Amino acid sequence: MSTDAPKRPPIFLPAILTAALTYAAHFPVGLGFLGWVALVPLLTLVRHPGPRWRLYLAAYLSGLLFYGPMLRWLATTDNMMIFAWAFLAVYGSLYPVVGLWLLRRLDRGVGWPLVVTVPLVWTGLEFVKGNILTGFPWYLFAHTQHDFAWLIQVADLGGAWLVSFLVLAVNGLLAELGLALLGMSRWSRTALGLQAVAVAVLLGAALGYGSFRLGEDAIRPGPVVALVQSNVEQGYRNQGYGVKGAVRENIEKHLFELTDLAARSRPALIAWPETAIGGDFFHNSREVPFDGLAAAAREFLGSKPGQTDAQVLDELRTFFRDSNTIAVNSARRWKTSLLLGLNSRVPTETAIPRHNSAVYVGPNGLVPGIYHKIHCVPFGEYPPLPGTESLMPFPYPYRIHPGNEWPRFDLADGDGGATKFGVLICYEDTDPNIARPYGGGDGGPPVDFLVNISNDGWFANSAEHAEHLAICRLRAVEMRRAIVRSVNMGISAVVDSTGRVLKPTATPASGLDATLWEVGPDPAKWRALPVSEWKDFEVKAGVLVAPVPLDGRASLYVAWGDWLPWACWGVVGLALVAGWIWPVRR
Repeated sequence: MSTDAPKRPPIFLPAILTAALTYAAHFPVGLGFLGWVALVPLLTLVRHPGPRWRLYLAAYLSGLLFYGPMLRWLATTDNMMIFAWAFLAVYGSLYPVVGLWLLRRLDRGVGWPLVVTVPLVWTGLEFVKGNILTGFPWYLFAHTQHDFAWLIQVADLGGAWLVSFLVLAVNGLLAELGLALLGMSRWSRTALGLQAVAVAVLLGAALGYGSFRLGEDAIRPGPVVALVQSNVEQGYRNQGYGVKGAVRENIEKHLFELTDLAARSRPALIAWPETAIGGDFFHNSREVPFDGLAAAAREFLGSKPGQTDAQVLDELRTFFRDSNTIAVNSARRWKTSLLLGLNSRVPTETAIPRHNSAVYVGPNGLVPGIYHKIHCVPFGEYPPLPGTESLMPFPYPYRIHPGNEWPRFDLADGDGGATKFGVLICYEDTDPNIARPYGGGDGGPPVDFLVNISNDGWFANSAEHAEHLAICRLRAVEMRRAIVRSVNMGISAVVDSTGRVLKPTATPASGLDATLWEVGPDPAKWRALPVSEWKDFEVKAGVLVAPVPLDGRASLYVAWGDWLPWACWGVVGLALVAGWIWPVRR
């Protein structure tokens, strides 16, 4: 008779498996179906009898093995971004630890099955990660399903959180079944069968809703837009910042040639990528008297001995003249409305702060409006802590001040009417809190479509390009509004309100090292661009011309917001209290 103690299930192997599966479910691998099982190995630790410190160490290791390799793209172009990469990897790895702790508490307190607790806890944690410390709403379980059109339509009910909830419910069910095979489940076969039926009904309802939404004939072609995709490496862009010089002139020449190509199609709107040229646009929206800016100008330009106020103001005028002249002359040159990605300076009585802006210029050269980026990126656009300025990837002082308004811009549609559009800059199309107000939540009228201008040149030839576009697809479904993207180094795209990326035809531009991509005006001929072909649009110069797919349908998520993750936390909180007061008896 053997006296050996029974072997315990492994602790670290499941954590490593979850990291590998979750990595493979996102880009660059992009096997989204693995999202349905990725969390299962780690969930076996919920009822593991091993030492708690080892269990939580394994959970942290799982997060580190995922976020470390996954976020490598942050430091693709500039080694200074290694600090941002390290911070996000170390910080993000805390969430599996907190998730495991909460699941173990609930399992021993109220004794609910994992099919219930896993979606409640993990959806709630995704929501927290997407909001605190400025928010990082990337790599949700929902994002693994971006190409599953029937499933993601429920995002207009509960946001991307609802898609995650469904995927996590399946993970919880499979984990419960796996634990049953290991003899670590307290549920009978009948109970497990009922859990499986409940999940099947939930998924069936979601897919039925998706089929209904996809079957509606609600999309019509709107105004034609031309989306400029420049192809300028970030290091070169940094050299072209500020005063006129050979580098900046080369960048402007490249951009102007592409815009000339865009203008040939006579679009209603031409959009440039984020911070397309290096000068600052001066926009005195507060009508601050220019003669009173001498003190602020000295702070901005640097005080020089013996300079009079008049000389300082003349220098300030010279500094801004180039960028403002470009904006005015560009509209006259191309005779259409322009959305220019520029840094801008908006003076106050005491300072001249810099914004990351989208300057809307009419065909007459007038500026009817300007949008200032609201969600600024730590390390990339401002130092998150005192003394971290040296960790930013710029050879010059750089700080962006956030905006606080969601302006609507008017644009003629294809039928002689008018449409309204809003702007999202850079990662703002991954943040539902920035997109949702355009649905009317800020008191303004709902927009008809959204324009995202971005500079993904920071992350050339990395998985960031595809992941960014994948997340944008969920945002379009949430809003039931198309999102058109103008991106330096790609991937520029037109995403309709069902999350479909429209496939264009490609024609080499005569006399240019660029491509003209076009989507025709007939919605019956619109097709989806396969994910396998996304790579063809990266690190290339070109122009994407397409009618905007307009959709007037309403979205419950736009109206109700983040009701689902808040409900998850409400239930989890009540369950924790109940488990502490009336712990379940085994």
